[in-house]
Amino acid sequence: MNQSTIYDWENISQEIRYIATDKSGRAYGYTNKPRAFKTYGKWTNANFLPEEEGGVIIDKKDNPFQGIWYESLEKRPSQKKKGK
Repeated sequence: MNQSTIYDWENISQEIRYIATDKSGRAYGYTNKPRAFKTYGKWTNANFLPEEEGGVIIDKKDNPFQGIWYESLEKRPSQKKKGK
């Protein structure tokens, strides 16, 4: 895991560009940048990718993010090309 990221992106589908934790403590993967809906304690985005389609869901007990849920959004880090 890269120490400069919140989430471990190593085994996350390339389709997932963002991960965010909701108020319940569960994290979800998104193909596009979601918006925080503080009233509902959730991130909303029409491009949520379900787990059965390669999406990510991290249960609260396994989630490395422990802060304020609406500060949990992380964009996939840029990948450095090997050999360069």
